[in-house]
This record gives sequence, structure tokens and C-alpha cells, in this order.
Amino acid sequence: MKSQNFLKKNVSLLLFALIIACSANKDNALGNKMISSSPNEEVTINEYTYKEDGIYHLALYVDFGLGGAGLFDIETTTARTCKVIWTSEDSIKIMYPSDAKIIRKEDKVYYLGRTIVAEYEQDLDKI
Repeated sequence: MKSQNFLKKNVSLLLFALIIACSANKDNALGNKMISSSPNEEVTINEYTYKEDGIYHLALYVDFGLGGAGLFDIETTTARTCKVIWTSEDSIKIMYPSDAKIIRKEDKVYYLGRTIVAEYEQDLDKI
């Protein structure tokens, strides 16, 4: 079962990376990584970062194993990251830099019967 979950997560992550890579200038891509996994390891939060015209773009994506949804997108003038803390199986807290310009901020994402609820905190010092 764990090998199936591992395969599903990696396939989903690769598909997400391919979609983003096709839509952004590949020379500007800085990285795509899993930054947090739910307590039962069924859901992951992935971060994709790229730089364009001196602006860093960061997107958080919720991966449910067989697909997922975009959750939070920001722009900053310096390379930054977000911190994700799972407060339960279905809720997360996202801490993001105070200088971030918010592009997208979803309160919850839903996929195949499962909902992840997000709360946000703008706090540069905790990141």
C-alpha cells in the first residue's frame, strides 16, 4: 500500500511540475519540492518557485495522490518560502513573508471527496 501511495504522489508531482514547466519560462524555474505531508501521509503540500523579471513567484499546490489543486500563490522581490503546519488531518496553517504580494489565497481546496482547510498568518520572523 505504501508503494502505491509513493507512486501516486510522485506521478502527481511530476505531472504538476510538467504543467508548470510548460507554462513558465524553463530558464527561470528555481525548484519544485514537497514541503509538508499530512499526519497520515495521504496529502502533501508542494511548492513551486520561479523567477521572472526580478520577481520571485511561489505557488503552493495540494496533492491528494491522484491529483490536486492550487492553494496559495505569492510574489516577492527576494527568494522566500512559506511554512506549512498541519493542525489536523484536514487543516493546515500557512505562514508567509510579510512582504509578499498575494496572487491567490484559497480558504479550502476540495478534491475527490476530501477538503483541506487553510488558515494564513503573515509573519516574516517565523519563516
